[in-house]
Amino acid sequence: RGLPPPPDDDTPNDSQPPDKPGLLTRALRASGRAARAGGRAFNKRVPPDRRMHTAFITAAAVVILLVALAAVNYLTSDINPQPHITTPAATAPPPPSQAPLRQDTILKGVTASDVCPRDANYSDANRAFDGDFNTAWVCTRVKNQDGQTLQVDFGRQVTLTQLRAIGGFDATAPDGSDQWSKHRIVTQLEVWFPKDLKRDPVVIDTAGARDWRFITFNPPATVSKLLIRVKATSDPPQSATSPSPTASGTPDEVTTVAISEIQFIGTEGTHPT
Repeated sequence: RGLPPPPDDDTPNDSQPPDKPGLLTRALRASGRAARAGGRAFNKRVPPDRRMHTAFITAAAVVILLVALAAVNYLTSDINPQPHITTPAATAPPPPSQAPLRQDTILKGVTASDVCPRDANYSDANRAFDGDFNTAWVCTRVKNQDGQTLQVDFGRQVTLTQLRAIGGFDATAPDGSDQWSKHRIVTQLEVWFPKDLKRDPVVIDTAGARDWRFITFNPPATVSKLLIRVKATSDPPQSATSPSPTASGTPDEVTTVAISEIQFIGTEGTHPT
């Protein structure tokens, strides 16, 4: 007896199960079966003469649905646009601070002195610089002549651009009388600068007006002191109630001159170059 022949490796072994199909293969087979089932259901429900019409309507409905979805998506994106993110630009450093602009103003703290006779008519020189129109500088004219002076001291360096003055006593006395008619009226004021400025004196011509009269300094003058001189006066207007006791007459008569206010316009310190 011979031994049985050895098993052939190529012969399939019934004891080993066959290989299972892959996942993709199973999915394709399932899709095919679903499509065939759908086709059979479609054929059963739709009569043969209506199948083409129904298929066309179905395709049109799908197209309309897709168009509607696209339109909704477009409108939604238009109403709610994507936020635009911008990168903030680098902030430029602030410019260097500048010195404040110099503005002309009425200069305060001015004092003055005079050499007027200290008689009953006299009123202090500083009353011409106190800002009170109810007071005035009053000076007796020696021998009824003009030329009275005011030594003005600012107490610091100032730059003057303008001077203005009221060349008389522009007020009403407590008894109701007009002070303007009681003293001679300044018609010309002369301003003298310190010698180191080498500037000629300037003259304010008031024309006897009962109002501010001014002169502009061009160029501005930087000073700490200056002199104001009464260059010319005129007779005061006659009062309606009584004749003026100070009208010009003989040298033996006493006449006075008055200035209500003198103001200097300018800035503190020196003029910028």
